[in-house]
Amino acid sequence: MTYSTRRYTSYQRPYLHQPKRSKRWPKVLALIVLPLAVAGAFFFFGGKDAKLPTIVKAEPPKPEKVRVEGRYLFTGTVVWARHMQEWSAKPDGTTDYAYPFSGLSTFDRSKYDAWTADLECPVMTEEISTAVQESDTAFNCRPEFLPEAAKYFNFFNLANNHTRDFNGQAALDETRTHLEKNGIQHWGDFEPGKTNNVCEVMALPVRVISSTAGKESSAKGNLPVAFCAWHYFFRLPQPGEIETMKKYAEVMPVFAFMQAGIEYRPSADNYQRIMAHKIADQGPQFVVVNSAHWVQDGEVYKGVPILYSTGNFIFDQQSNKEVTRSASLDGSMTIEYTPELDKWLALGESCKAQKDNCFEQIKQQELQQPKLSFNYDLVAGDDSNKLTKRASTDIQAAVEQRVGWDAIKAALGQ
Repeated sequence: MTYSTRRYTSYQRPYLHQPKRSKRWPKVLALIVLPLAVAGAFFFFGGKDAKLPTIVKAEPPKPEKVRVEGRYLFTGTVVWARHMQEWSAKPDGTTDYAYPFSGLSTFDRSKYDAWTADLECPVMTEEISTAVQESDTAFNCRPEFLPEAAKYFNFFNLANNHTRDFNGQAALDETRTHLEKNGIQHWGDFEPGKTNNVCEVMALPVRVISSTAGKESSAKGNLPVAFCAWHYFFRLPQPGEIETMKKYAEVMPVFAFMQAGIEYRPSADNYQRIMAHKIADQGPQFVVVNSAHWVQDGEVYKGVPILYSTGNFIFDQQSNKEVTRSASLDGSMTIEYTPELDKWLALGESCKAQKDNCFEQIKQQELQQPKLSFNYDLVAGDDSNKLTKRASTDIQAAVEQRVGWDAIKAALGQ
């Protein structure tokens, strides 16, 4: 037998390089055939009325409200008139309306939900020279500054002697109009005998804190709070004026303010103390007094913190260190959430309007008063270089000592 000795190279052996069959086809067929088979069996055994099982998707967890928070700075006297307006002039003859407020960033405004101040001047379009303001010890804060002021201040207290400067009631009325045009809420009157102006229900900005699967989020809201103020720089209280606040404090939170006391003294006199105590007896969260243009002492009376003078926050006085210092009350508020609180928050936005009916609605709905808790701090200011800035540690310590802040915190249990 003859055998061929011919050798085959690999490319001459076609069977060695035949394309391999894909192993994916059985898997693909299985994915198609198996569901069809299951479905067919389901309909075969279940009948024509049988339905495929519904796949229910798990709903994401809903946010749950847990509390309401807010942080506020209650400052002292603010005036951008007279020499402050002069200092705001630019070399080209125009006015830098941001100048009086250009140092306030040192207080880190973003940490606060609202600021208040004692606006101790009317806001009028009338031109009144610095010389006249100086000689008459009267002020005119021009409205062109208000858009810049509104970047910092949410509320202005008008219960002081200077809101009647020059034009009396007409000046106060014009002031209120300008403030409202710039979105700044206001309260108070230079005449405390007008008891319908003593208290005003305000829309206090708050943060509504919710929790979702242990993670907290925040939403903005407004809480109705009554702001009450009296001006007693030139006279004693008349019967019923201070008691005006009582009806508000019985149904809602109240913040109290007063102008009273002899100027340029380091501590309050008995007159200030008696009136502040009478106000505190009506049930506010705190009492802030101002008038002296110096920082004065404070105390806690029946659990109510009282500051007797917060001093000048923005002013043109530069004669000594006392008139350039301020003591602002820093208050952090917390309210534990209850379903009743939703009704308060629903009402809050409408309380931005002056002379609204928020108080009447609260009474009609018989809302239960939210239980506020406050934690307080004291923030010193310094405008010794004409611009208000947060004070140095040395001035902060001196202001705290003047106020008696350690004793106040101890009395409050902080």
